[in-house]
Amino acid sequence: VIDGEARQRQGRYFGLYAKLKAIPSMDEKIISRDLHRTFPKHPMFMEKDGEGQRGLANILNAYSSFDHKVGYAQGMAFVAGLLLLYMDQEAAFWTFVCLMQDPMYRLRVLYGPGVGGLHLLMFQIDSLVQQMLPEIWAHLEKEMFGVDVYAPPFIPSLFIGRVSLTAGARILDLFMSEGQPTIPRIFLGLLQVNKAAILASSPDRILDILYETCNEMDDLFDAVLRVAFRFHVTHAILEDLERQYWKKLQLSNGSRPPESGEKKRSFFSK
Repeated sequence: VIDGEARQRQGRYFGLYAKLKAIPSMDEKIISRDLHRTFPKHPMFMEKDGEGQRGLANILNAYSSFDHKVGYAQGMAFVAGLLLLYMDQEAAFWTFVCLMQDPMYRLRVLYGPGVGGLHLLMFQIDSLVQQMLPEIWAHLEKEMFGVDVYAPPFIPSLFIGRVSLTAGARILDLFMSEGQPTIPRIFLGLLQVNKAAILASSPDRILDILYETCNEMDDLFDAVLRVAFRFHVTHAILEDLERQYWKKLQLSNGSRPPESGEKKRSFFSK
């Protein structure tokens, strides 16, 4: 589905990517600092100013010029870089645009200005853990080791920056197939697989447990996925939690949710 949508946009706006990548973006310096941190051991990205780094810079700078309100945020490089390993620059750019702006994925909300998107996703994850893994949730709350501690290291790159390239490709493939529910599911699977260790550990050890599982994800990925996809997480459930989040925020400080068109719109109408 996403491949067809990306091809449709690429054809409809033929030549736009070439123009965008030629425009100096406001985030050019920040992007250049992140290039060497993205898959630094992969041959395609190892060489400074090599083909891989130049291609990734083109995609990220083009998107920054394409969507000024969002620009560039850390974590984007791993998603765009992984796409670049499997397709040419222009196809990777338009696929990235779809992931950012299509209602099924909405990465634009996550990477948007401020940290509102990150806080929303953490609220959704925390609510699901409380409902579906109450024993783990209660232990984490008791130890004051909440979602705001264990989730941020993984969310910006959609886990891709914390796992092997093979596991990262599988995660992105699942995300492209299912959309938003994938990331909360993986958190649920990761916590459940490590339940015994988490319940027996102090806060200073819990994050290490999650890191270690991610480092061994090639061997443990199938086990994590088998557990993760037992949990019933749907777009409708996440939308309901999003409404709860904005209602709670509005009651606490008067914040209003973005207009529905801003939250869910694609950059181009279909």
